[in-house]
Amino acid sequence: MQGIQRQVALLDAISDAHEAGASITELCLATGLAKSTAHRILEGLQEYALVVQEEDSKRWRLGPRAAFWAGKYLEGPTSLAPLRGFVRQLSRETQFFSYMTVLDHGELVCVAVERPERKAQFYVQLGSRIPVLSAAGARAILAYEPEESVRPLVKRAVAEDPRTLVETVTVASYLDELAETRRRGYATCMEELEVGVSAVGAAVFNARSRPVASLTVVAPTPGLLEGWDETVKTLRVVVDEASATVGAATLRRG
Repeated sequence: MQGIQRQVALLDAISDAHEAGASITELCLATGLAKSTAHRILEGLQEYALVVQEEDSKRWRLGPRAAFWAGKYLEGPTSLAPLRGFVRQLSRETQFFSYMTVLDHGELVCVAVERPERKAQFYVQLGSRIPVLSAAGARAILAYEPEESVRPLVKRAVAEDPRTLVETVTVASYLDELAETRRRGYATCMEELEVGVSAVGAAVFNARSRPVASLTVVAPTPGLLEGWDETVKTLRVVVDEASATVGAATLRRG
């Protein structure tokens, strides 16, 4: 088991590194492994194309097999496939960047993104972890999960770093924010992750009224606030349509 933990720690450290990859020294600092141990594990991972080492810089980055696995993961369950069209619809109708989040075994993951053609900026990376404490996409889902499932996620996130750009979060304050999300039907992130950038998201439900995903729009704060009411209205319509689609599929499967 220790061997697997070390491999995962190295893969996590490489995935967290910048585009140029990570040096062996950086990986040892991130994982606490001795250089000889890290190098031995990396050579084993390299044999299976999970990592590669650049010849010139000697820096490590994720390999093609990791990309193949990621692609399969991002295809997602068949039940979520129709929702990708709603991510595109939301972006087209709001002219803002949009993304979809799912909660998968305690991890909030971005599984689809869409940006309007006239705007080049990406705000959320496909396949990235969604921050529990600050992201609208996270709150939109967790607001409708059982509290006994939410508390461990929030406690872990608070223990790692309770600060956003605007506040220090506690478990109690976060649960209050989830209650407010349920009351109004959508979640917000007002410059909590990046100055000048805000978001609004809402949950998609199946026929059993369980959240299966969230759809979120992200934009420069002035532009989002200028058309706030219309954007929220559009978001509500799109997630209702998405919920109806998922709900119908759920009923067909029995």
